[in-house]
Amino acid sequence: MSNPKEQETASLKAWSESAPYWDKHASVIRAMFEPLSDALIEDAALGPGKSALDIAAGTGEPSLRIAEVCGPSTSVTCTDPVVEIVAVAKREAGRRSLHNVSFARCAAGALPFRTGRFDAVVCRLGAMFFADPIASLREMLRVLEPRGRLALAVWHGSESNPFFQVSLQVIARYLQLPATAPDAPGAFRYAEPASWPAWWRKPARQRCPSACSASASRLPSDGRTSGRSASRCPKRSGPFCLGSCPSNSAERGPRWRRPSVLTFRTTG
Repeated sequence: MSNPKEQETASLKAWSESAPYWDKHASVIRAMFEPLSDALIEDAALGPGKSALDIAAGTGEPSLRIAEVCGPSTSVTCTDPVVEIVAVAKREAGRRSLHNVSFARCAAGALPFRTGRFDAVVCRLGAMFFADPIASLREMLRVLEPRGRLALAVWHGSESNPFFQVSLQVIARYLQLPATAPDAPGAFRYAEPASWPAWWRKPARQRCPSACSASASRLPSDGRTSGRSASRCPKRSGPFCLGSCPSNSAERGPRWRRPSVLTFRTTG
């Protein structure tokens, strides 16, 4: 299946069919990834009175975690392209009496929000499935206010994630696993730095000595990178990645209308 539109349609169908299972195991999944949600809250500098947009939030995380941790004065918009998944998130918000969360069915590449609407945009384990990553990043940056923050988290390699590796090893004993194109949507699309677009690779990066790794933040302005900032590991108290970009960098990515901070984590 090489047509991007066909791939996207098949992916949405699969997520739609899996919605009951995500709902059934929501509490386990929430506990499993809560440290990552907290790391994104920190990277996005979210707190009371801020507004946040959660992209590809699935059954409501980290949207609901943001609403709980940051308090009722924080406004959270939870989005996902799958209507059944959004319905699960709505039910869970009602069950937990969270009234500072709103919901919208939409994809990252076509956000129905005005320019500069949010203080922060987050995406937990969703960016690697974007049908058009560049268009999606443009849209996420568009809806950020000046100096807003964009925080993304994706899977590291399968070798760092027994959650995936063990089951794939068993399946591979009996079936020929299909080959996938390097940039095709999938869990490990951005597992290694070499797979990241060139304009993400400029800051210095290092693996976290615990079970996850991350990249530094960056301050893009008119397609150039500048600035310096740090990310924190959800399992450690100190900064584990610090990078800087020369302000005269010639490396150019998409032309971003507003200066923003981007943090990019891989987790395993």
